[in-house]
Amino acid sequence: MLRRQPKKRQLATALGLEKLTECSSDLSRLLSTANQLSHYDQAFEQILPHFLQGCFHVNSISKSHLVLTCSSATMATRFRMTQKQVIEQLNRQTDLAIQHVKIKIRPGNLQSTEQRQTRRKLSKKNAQLLEKAAEQTEDQKLKLVLQKLAAHGDKQ
Repeated sequence: MLRRQPKKRQLATALGLEKLTECSSDLSRLLSTANQLSHYDQAFEQILPHFLQGCFHVNSISKSHLVLTCSSATMATRFRMTQKQVIEQLNRQTDLAIQHVKIKIRPGNLQSTEQRQTRRKLSKKNAQLLEKAAEQTEDQKLKLVLQKLAAHGDKQ
């Protein structure tokens, strides 16, 4: 039976981030860029109005262009209304000189941070009205649909 050799020191200390990036300048550049984007993403998030927070992520910054990702075209349009003020504040708080903003819509990409719609409830009174309308309707398909809708009111 094979036995494991005892570990003399932890692997995490042997493979520290500094040691890994010493060998590869590309890796260190990538990590540096990721840290910088994370910093700008946090600064951008703090500047946004509260109703837009959590809906955007900074994808890239090059020269005077800022590329954002948003999960909803509605939120992107709302951002466009306040874009000038937000960008002015971002330029003041950071060392950037952003002049152009591009927003990419990625549905479902940020679902966890986005506010989810609550399911609407059907009151008993409305359920009864739908049932009455179903009884008075002669069209069988419409009658069936109205009865199904009325049944949703009974569940609550």
